[in-house]
Amino acid sequence: MNLEEGFELAIQDEKLIHGVLKKLGIWQNNPSYQDYLQEGFIIYARAYVDYCKRNDNLEKFNVYVYQKLRWRILDLMRQNQRFEDNHELGLEIEQSTEIDNLELDFTSLDLTKIETIILTECFYNGKSLTELAKILKCSDRNLRYHRDKLRQKIIKDYQCVT
Repeated sequence: MNLEEGFELAIQDEKLIHGVLKKLGIWQNNPSYQDYLQEGFIIYARAYVDYCKRNDNLEKFNVYVYQKLRWRILDLMRQNQRFEDNHELGLEIEQSTEIDNLELDFTSLDLTKIETIILTECFYNGKSLTELAKILKCSDRNLRYHRDKLRQKIIKDYQCVT
């Protein structure tokens, strides 16, 4: 009923973790496959401990752990996708300033004051939203909302230019 037992069981049931990854479309040639596999072992072990605290009967554990693995790895995939999307937007902005024949005019975007601050401080000066939230004395959530609106405006303008 401890984490070590959970890891031992996860190692014995490694095929289940591989099966979940396969079901989610994460193949072994994916560069992040080993990361997701290791996360799967951790999720499995924690799920074992949580399940044992609630139930003595391990009959339905495989169903429980399968769903737990699937949902948590899906969450990780979404988190990674959001990170990549934000990172790509930053790269697009950097690359657009380097390309002579493609210029984005951000003055045409009708940015709010907070969007202008986020654009300059986060994308150009490299500050994190957390740092900016402390400086502006507002919540990270508020800045994420404005950042997402800014991103939508930039993508829409970028698509019109290309």
